[in-house]
Amino acid sequence: MVSNGQYSSPEEAISAALVLLVDDAALDNDNSPNYAAWIEATRKKIDQAREQSQQGEMLKAEDVLAQLRAKVAKAKKAIA
Repeated sequence: MVSNGQYSSPEEAISAALVLLVDDAALDNDNSPNYAAWIEATRKKIDQAREQSQQGEMLKAEDVLAQLRAKVAKAKKAIA
């Protein structure tokens, strides 16, 4: 997505993906007692990912988005 010009950096692409993920989770889980814990765990993972990217350890955006979509689909099935 970065190489196609949709985003100016990998960080911008990941941020956009995470906003969509959090928005989607908020719609489905806003009343869940686990929601705050999920948000905190996600923030920690984001911090870890930023640190890894600064060290040159980066994943392809397509792979990350596929993993995120799979997790969201699994969570939706578990709720249904």
